[in-house]
Amino acid sequence: MSVWVNRDGTITGSPSSASDAWVAGVLVGFNVLLLGSAVLVGTWIGVRRTTASVNADQWEREWAEVGPTWSRRGREPI
Repeated sequence: MSVWVNRDGTITGSPSSASDAWVAGVLVGFNVLLLGSAVLVGTWIGVRRTTASVNADQWEREWAEVGPTWSRRGREPI
């Protein structure tokens, strides 16, 4: 029977096998890729919403200046 000890001399479990380490590496890599993608998508959505809001506000201000001359609002009927 084999007994594994750590540097302090405390009994511990056996080291991971090569296949266990490979599977753990693949899972960690997949999780990092998934989390990174989620951060990028979340940032992209935030930037798009902010840009759309700023653009809508600017268009509304510009239309308030130009709109009355292009539409019948504020004009007397002909």
